[in-house]
Amino acid sequence: MIIDFAQYRHLGLMDMESGDFIGEFTFSGDKIPKEGEWVRLYQRAAAKLARNPNMTLGAFRVYLYFLGKIAYSNAERITQKEVANTCGMAMRTAHSSINLLVKEGVLVRHESKDHLYFYRLNPNYAWNGKLNARNLAIVFNS
Repeated sequence: MIIDFAQYRHLGLMDMESGDFIGEFTFSGDKIPKEGEWVRLYQRAAAKLARNPNMTLGAFRVYLYFLGKIAYSNAERITQKEVANTCGMAMRTAHSSINLLVKEGVLVRHESKDHLYFYRLNPNYAWNGKLNARNLAIVFNS
């Protein structure tokens, strides 16, 4: 197998206070993801989920789906039916997985004017957008 290294781009990360090298991401293809295509993930929250004995495989799949769907400023409104259809889950499995994530504080449940529920990812677990807007979202979701 021959690898064409010219197709890869590298983006290094450095701690601006200490000058320590944090890591490097490698992207395949022409484009480095733009501002709205990144998700900032809170590491302690992710580790807490991994250690949680109540987390099911279905709940992790739903969490990953939300990470993949998260819109800029966590504005994506995702319904239980969408999760079930897209993830290939029974409605009952989607319902129990979503309820577990709500109970654990990973998802925030909202009710629309017509009494339908939709869910958003808690900005304390992951965020897509400018960090100064995250503080406003945390207040909104409280």
